[in-house]
This record gives sequence, C-alpha cells and structure tokens, in this order.
Amino acid sequence: MHKTRRMITVDGLAGSGKTSLSRELAKILKFKHLNSGLLYRAVGYLCLTHRIDPEDFEKVGGLLAKHTILLTGSAESERGDIVLDSVVVTEKLLSPEVSEAASRVAQHQNVRTALIEHQRQAFPGESVVAEGRDMGTVIFPDADLKFFVEVDRDTRIKRRSAQLGLNSADEPTRAAIMQEIVERDARDSMREAAPTKPAPDAIKIDNSSAPLTEVVNTMYDFASLRGLACGISKAGIPKMQR
Repeated sequence: MHKTRRMITVDGLAGSGKTSLSRELAKILKFKHLNSGLLYRAVGYLCLTHRIDPEDFEKVGGLLAKHTILLTGSAESERGDIVLDSVVVTEKLLSPEVSEAASRVAQHQNVRTALIEHQRQAFPGESVVAEGRDMGTVIFPDADLKFFVEVDRDTRIKRRSAQLGLNSADEPTRAAIMQEIVERDARDSMREAAPTKPAPDAIKIDNSSAPLTEVVNTMYDFASLRGLACGISKAGIPKMQR
C-alpha cells in the first residue's frame, strides 16, 4: 500500500525555539524531523575550514560545487546528520562561529538554490516536520500545515545567554546579544533571497513564555484538525521543561 507523505513546516527567526518544538512534534506524530539549518551550517563550516569569506558569494558557490553535502536520517541523532564528503560532521556544526557563518552564507541566492533539492529530497516517502526560515514559503509551499514561531526579544536574549553560559542580567552581555539578534534578524528577514517571513497560510505560534509542552500541545491540536495525527493520542505527550 502506497504511503502518503505528509508535510508540516515550522519557520521562525533564530532563537525562536522552532528546533525544540518541531523535534517534539515530529516525535509525537512519528514523522521525520528535518532541520534545514544543518545544511547551511555545513556550508558555513566549509567556509571556516577553507578560510573563505562567507560574504563572497562567488567563492562560496565555487566551494559548494567542490563538496558533497548530504542530510541523512540516524537512529542516534534526533536532528538527523550531515555527511560532508562521506564524513559525518554534525557535531562540528554546533559552535557559535559556524552558526554565524551559516547566517551569512544563507543570504546568497546561489547557496539557497543549491540546497533546495537537498531539503525536498530528504527522507523520501516519509512524513516530515521541516523547520527552518523558508520551509513554508519556498521549500514546501504546498505543505499540509504551516507554523511560524514568534518569541519576544527579551526572551530570546535570555535563551541565547543561557545557551552561551552567560548572565543575561549583565548589561554588556545583554547589549552584545541584543546587537547579535538585531543584525541576524535583519539578515534573515530583509535579504533578497527567500527572506524569513510567515507564509500567508501559516499559523503563528507564540513561544515566549508558555511551557514547551503546552506549545507542542497547541501545534498537535492543529495537526489533529488537519487529519495529520490519525491514531495518535495526545495523552502520550511527555512533560517537558524549558
């Protein structure tokens, strides 16, 4: 019997919590979790290791053409794995430096175009919760259900500080992280190539203060209304802490 592939997209700016939300929603629905940001991190990682300026779109495009990047499923990794030239490099992609380089290479249309099919062809035949910046607008415009996650800036500062092991009450730290968020938001939302914005039919989700379980429950309810949670009981959703 042919298995129908269903698609849910979860978009949002950096620090919105879309990774945690999409990963947990995928677990509950028994869908695959597609973290598109890993692909851009892989390109950023290549730039750093080859000392290429992430802002130089021609050199970045040439670098990308010389290497093979694959996003694969893994029983050990909830977010999937990146295989770069036959080597799994996922754990090397999680540093702030790689994240910053990824944000910069993501501005380039040639990079975004090169990675479109990588995303569309990930987990063939499987239902997917796909998270990123343009999943619902560019990559999967016909998705069965689309979410756009929003978070107030103060909350994002606190979460980013915690991620870096810093004190968000420290004024210099707060100012530096605020500047980082403002600059990255501008790059993501104002770039010419696939700017980050809600799809016209996306459901906006506020992830500022409610417990993670509650937000996931809300997303699950929308999925259920669309017939995407057939035979799956919400009672199985575990309690989660922020």
